[in-house]
Amino acid sequence: MQASLNWAVILAGGDGLRSQPDAQVPADMRPRQFCRLLARQTLLGATRARLCHIVAPDNTLYVVNGQHRPFYRDDVTDVGSHQLIEQPANRGTGPAMAYALAKLKRYDPGAVVGFFPSDQHIDNVALFSRAIAGAYWAARQDPTRVVMIGAPPVRPESDYGWIVRGTWQARLSVAAQFPVHSVESFIEKPAESLAHALMANGGLWNTFIMIGRVRTFLALIASATPQLCISFTPLVSAAGLAAESSIADAVYAETPCLDFSRDILAPQPERLSVLEAPAMGWTDLGRADRMLSHLDAPAYPMRGPSAAHGLSAS
Repeated sequence: MQASLNWAVILAGGDGLRSQPDAQVPADMRPRQFCRLLARQTLLGATRARLCHIVAPDNTLYVVNGQHRPFYRDDVTDVGSHQLIEQPANRGTGPAMAYALAKLKRYDPGAVVGFFPSDQHIDNVALFSRAIAGAYWAARQDPTRVVMIGAPPVRPESDYGWIVRGTWQARLSVAAQFPVHSVESFIEKPAESLAHALMANGGLWNTFIMIGRVRTFLALIASATPQLCISFTPLVSAAGLAAESSIADAVYAETPCLDFSRDILAPQPERLSVLEAPAMGWTDLGRADRMLSHLDAPAYPMRGPSAAHGLSAS
């Protein structure tokens, strides 16, 4: 593998909202990222397609959950086994990202890496690609910060994280072609009244898409939750996939659930930048109401009961 290239990690290990995507297989209850909801592709497949023009497919890793193997295997038939990070259990986004970073430190310690959730939808992929390319550039120029992608809000959503912008970083903004700011504060899932105030004062939604150097992410984790870094350190030197799997089993048996936004990002806004993405039609499909609302939009007309694929809020 070539050193110090752009890398991507697709996060697809969550249990998520479960649905019944195929009436022919009534027992096939799967997490949303493996469902064909808005197109012929699964959400994971659509995420792959968006990224292939930005990051080389061979430089893309996939964080999955071993319990979901029957659901994701069709989406990754062309992916090398070394690119799959199969968690033995879901412990939240903190351990998922720590595992990916440990593996990347072994492959390419100088890499710039982007993390991309697999349960999102983008209307304008061309704008998305431009914004992500700008964020990779900004992350390379300032190795002290992780660059988050902030989306302009369309409602005072209390289920999202919100980013309060700080100083405009002129040099980075000009080259990235989109505004880049320091982060004054990061607020995870605010009360509705606070969400109204954040929106009125120019707050941005946290898309949970973030880009930075491997060592910058590891420094974030080490500062907020040092034990998490210590726990995953043996994976950096794992010799072969069998050894990696054995180490991962032991690590996950002792690792608590950790949320990367709440436990690692929110306490350290001074280590973050935010690139304000254009209105590219970003939607987080993590809740049934948002998913159904998107399916019911004019661009995605419902076609009777099967169009929603038997979605439930379970």
